[in-house]
Amino acid sequence: MRQRLADAVARVSVPRWPGEALAASPRAAAFVARQFGAACRLLTAVGRFEEVLEPGAMQKLAVDQLLLQQVSFNPGENISFRIMK
Repeated sequence: MRQRLADAVARVSVPRWPGEALAASPRAAAFVARQFGAACRLLTAVGRFEEVLEPGAMQKLAVDQLLLQQVSFNPGENISFRIMK
């Protein structure tokens, strides 16, 4: 199970497109929102397995690999997400 979660973390990616590009293209904004949602759901799943699987490994997977590498943004970067209806 740990390997499956690690594989899922490696596959998820949230594009780091500028806010202007997202504002200009609703399809791009929708794509980024979907990817961000998938990353959030994956973070929840990893957190739920922390007690069952190796706790230190799950924290490393969640924080180091998912948050810092896949979802991180530069400080001061103009980030805007619009909730799509």
